Amino acid sequence: MKIDRDELRVWLLYVAAMAALTWVAFGGLRLHQLDTHDAESFADHLRIEQDGSYFFSPDKEQATGRLFADAVKYATFLVFGNDAAAFHLLVVAVHMLAALLLALLLRRMGLAIEWALCAGLLFLLNVAHFQAIHHISALDYPLGMVCICAALICLESTSRWKWGYFSALMVLAIQSHPSLAALWLLPLYRLWRAGLGRRLFYNFVATALPMALAVIASVLLASRNTSTWHAVDEYAASSPIVIAVGQLRVLLLFCSRLLSTAHWLPLPIHSQALWELGLGLGVVASLIYLVYRRQEPLDWAALWVLAGLFPYMLLTAATIDGLPAGPSRYLYIASAGSSILLAAAWQYIYCRQRYFGGALLLAIVVSSCVNLRKVEAISHYTSARSYSARLEIDTALDQYEQALEKAPDVLPLEDVYTRYIIMLMGSERDFHSPLAAALRRFPDSPRLQIYQLAARATVEEEDVRVQAMKDLKQKIYTLNYARNLSSRALYNIGSGFLKRGDESNAIRAFEQGVVVDPQRAKTLRILGLSYLQQAAKRAQVASPEELASYQQKAIIVYKKGIEVDPDPDLFYALGRIYEVSGYLDSAQAAYQACVERKPHHAPSLQHIAQIYQAQGLYPQAIAYWENAIEVAPNSDAYFFLGNLYLQNGNTTGAVQAYTEANRLEPNSIEVLANWGNALKQLGQFSEAALTYRRAIELAPENPYLYYMLGEVENMQGNAEQAITSFAQSIENGIDYDEAYTVIVDLLRARGRELEAKKWEKKRAVAQSVERPLLSQPLIK
Repeated sequence: MKIDRDELRVWLLYVAAMAALTWVAFGGLRLHQLDTHDAESFADHLRIEQDGSYFFSPDKEQATGRLFADAVKYATFLVFGNDAAAFHLLVVAVHMLAALLLALLLRRMGLAIEWALCAGLLFLLNVAHFQAIHHISALDYPLGMVCICAALICLESTSRWKWGYFSALMVLAIQSHPSLAALWLLPLYRLWRAGLGRRLFYNFVATALPMALAVIASVLLASRNTSTWHAVDEYAASSPIVIAVGQLRVLLLFCSRLLSTAHWLPLPIHSQALWELGLGLGVVASLIYLVYRRQEPLDWAALWVLAGLFPYMLLTAATIDGLPAGPSRYLYIASAGSSILLAAAWQYIYCRQRYFGGALLLAIVVSSCVNLRKVEAISHYTSARSYSARLEIDTALDQYEQALEKAPDVLPLEDVYTRYIIMLMGSERDFHSPLAAALRRFPDSPRLQIYQLAARATVEEEDVRVQAMKDLKQKIYTLNYARNLSSRALYNIGSGFLKRGDESNAIRAFEQGVVVDPQRAKTLRILGLSYLQQAAKRAQVASPEELASYQQKAIIVYKKGIEVDPDPDLFYALGRIYEVSGYLDSAQAAYQACVERKPHHAPSLQHIAQIYQAQGLYPQAIAYWENAIEVAPNSDAYFFLGNLYLQNGNTTGAVQAYTEANRLEPNSIEVLANWGNALKQLGQFSEAALTYRRAIELAPENPYLYYMLGEVENMQGNAEQAITSFAQSIENGIDYDEAYTVIVDLLRARGRELEAKKWEKKRAVAQSVERPLLSQPLIK
């Protein structure tokens, strides 16, 4: 279809208006964060940057099997990095392009220009499919829509290559999202209506092979951890009748949402009303009627809706019911067909009542923009759940707060409050005010009531605590989830106290948590830690009896935790308490138990080695240090191993150990000093001198390093350097008689009697101190 100059101006104005409306409706997304699977995709980008072959790996964290969509995301990463704002704006831009191409497609098909432009506008501002634009990982849907519209536009051309272009674009669409293969029915239907000749039939069938290969590749490269595969697994456990009824309900819900939430929100997205099934039945009947009547292009648009929804009927009703944002992203492709039909209804009105039609379209645009900004609250909510699952608590809390601030009326508010408040309990933020507000809104919520009782169970007033615990126990008797929820709430409250440095209240909360659920190992573990932190905090003011009491309480709690869950980390924690308390045999037994369950637990291996070393059992200590180094090489382990080698006469082994320690920690003065000592014992004086000089660069005020350097310089016959080093050691405060003696002897051997006498006078004045065994390792 040739576009004249006047129509070209209309298109230019249309593009400008669509860009402005896109910014109004979706510009706020640049401030949004990540949602489900986004973090995994970002992690994959970093991995692919290191290894390009990982792009095709089915082991990717987000292995969708949609190579074209993944390539577009990775290309965006190469330009902008893992910038959430850039990715959100990319999805918005692709969605706007899809809306423009839809309008262009309809115009190429011969529809009136106002009909085509209205359909593109309604698709752009359709509230029903908001999640496909708000969610970075849902870029696949708008990208696939762009490819589908471009493919169908190619079929409207007279180019001899149009079938090749169509086939290539359909492959790209399928490699954006495999469900788009169902839209192959659209051109088939049009060709059939137009009278499909043999040549056209062969051309069209030829496009099926690459599309089938694209679908197969997408399935093979995709992870089995997807909603589709989960649904397949659920089919095996359900009867055909149950599956069929569930699929029918899903279809009716989808069709209802295409109308009930298109540009308005008569009900919250997360809820489902019985009347929706009736509305959905009416929509399905209307779509089938339109296809039956074969009135172009309404029949084609109706078929678009049905074909766009068909792949998602594979999902079970339980899967759809569990979606916090409803079936929004699954409506994206089908909403193009429904937008065409809604635009047809609008054009019918517009052709008869232009002013009313114009006012109606304006009202629809305003309603759409308002509601699109409101449903951003749902995206904040789903984003908060995603961050919560990754334990990024502060970001999750921020997202919950933005959701509550933006549009609480569109949220599953009770669920938001229950998730938000229990996370607040474990943070440094105040949870009492939000809890009070939630209870005013939902006074009969059992979960919120449990939170309130848990908070009361941790206050200082004993009578309030006792009553709260009685009420909690009553809840536990009547609600099957109450024990776990109240235990978790008390745990989080205690964690919040710990983060604020309030160990006393934290201990009270954890102790109440143990009363509620004595088998919760997580609470027992952190209670033991709290006892130890309280002991450390009061170490300067508490009596030895009080400190011993905290340690004993920690031991008892850790033992209970081990009975519940013999976790290696609990054995290690118990060993640390015993070791600090001086019970080395018990500590060693606990560490050994840890190693039995976790053979590569390096800290336990190191502590066992230290205990053997303290007991003078050097061969055993050496064996454990060597084992620890095999598991987790580190400078400290090599340093202590080198010390043991040196003490047991294995000077060569000591030099090797110190060499490795220095490689891992080049700036350790202790390592350098002991390394120099070992080299000196081997007679490698030049290497020892270099090592001492490196240590002196790091600690130029250390007198012992100058003294040891003076010794090796003297051993090499470098008298002047030796005199300088010994003199520097004295100047830095070593004041050893041996240093004076060596300087005097070296000066006299060179006939410098006057200088020797000066140093003798200095020695007479200086206060002699006993020389330490500098030839032994300087233990950290």
